[in-house]
Amino acid sequence: MNSTENKRPEDSDELFESLFANAATRRKAPADEEDRIRGQLHTQWQEMIGARRRRRWVTGLAIAASFAMVVLISTGIFNRSGAPVMPTMLATVDKVDGRVMVVLSDGTTQVVQSEGTLESGSMITTAYNARLAVSWTAGESIRLDENTRLRLISASEIELLNGRVYVDSHADRLLSPAKNTLSIDTAFGRVRHIGTQYMTSLTHDQVAVSVRQGSVLVLGEDTESIAKPGQQLSISSGGDVSFTSIQSYGENWQWVEAISPGFALDGRSLADFLAWVASESGYSLSYASAVAESLAVDTVMRGTVNLEPMRALEVMLQTSDLVAKVENGEISVDTQ
Repeated sequence: MNSTENKRPEDSDELFESLFANAATRRKAPADEEDRIRGQLHTQWQEMIGARRRRRWVTGLAIAASFAMVVLISTGIFNRSGAPVMPTMLATVDKVDGRVMVVLSDGTTQVVQSEGTLESGSMITTAYNARLAVSWTAGESIRLDENTRLRLISASEIELLNGRVYVDSHADRLLSPAKNTLSIDTAFGRVRHIGTQYMTSLTHDQVAVSVRQGSVLVLGEDTESIAKPGQQLSISSGGDVSFTSIQSYGENWQWVEAISPGFALDGRSLADFLAWVASESGYSLSYASAVAESLAVDTVMRGTVNLEPMRALEVMLQTSDLVAKVENGEISVDTQ
């Protein structure tokens, strides 16, 4: 069991200027949004099955070849039909940790910089001990772990060549969920989601999709499988599909927290901050009493949190009248 009651006052001033009263209520996602999107996506997926059954996914050396063989025309690229497509801006860089490289559609190689942008046709590579967090065009938060390589195809599609990618769809804030639902192409299938948080890991012999929230559909050559919260769905190079129970928090997700873009406190309540910590860490959030919850809702803060979520929780509560205990996958908040 961990507790945030150990004080470290010297860190507090770095996070915020002061605490104020009269917080606004938090926005919630429409209750019927998931069912609406699921129906629309399922129709799209069914239309893709016929074409995908006629196409075998490449593996092994073919994956490396897909990285090396990029056909260029002037400053544009060719799409799958052979027509030239001009690059479009797809993402804004939120945070870079370590050396991350991008090969642009015109063949230019650059080091990825914070607050920069990424365009379609780009190939991104994270080095050992390097990570990247970006805001996608439709509002998703996308994060790349170390030793990851992927290609940005369009606003609705990226191709994962190896490594790990985490997607937080922010379902309640997507600009157009039905049209902009992101898919991740891999050598073993296409991964698509319905308002969720999930991680896709690709190696030479399998793809594994771990789901925190929502539902994820993986469309393989001859399979259509759905993973739900607390499940990891794996497809091997031989086409075998398996499910494993997983936790939504802990060691396997720590790299996601490490590259978290942070949280802007200005005008947000303490309750919003606590919800952010829970969402980023995979822990559930509860209040030990109505008084504790009311205090969190009524406290408005200023500043920006740039620490990892659980560390930020520890530091931020030092100047509040609340304490938090972390146990068995839950953050329990109470008054002191």
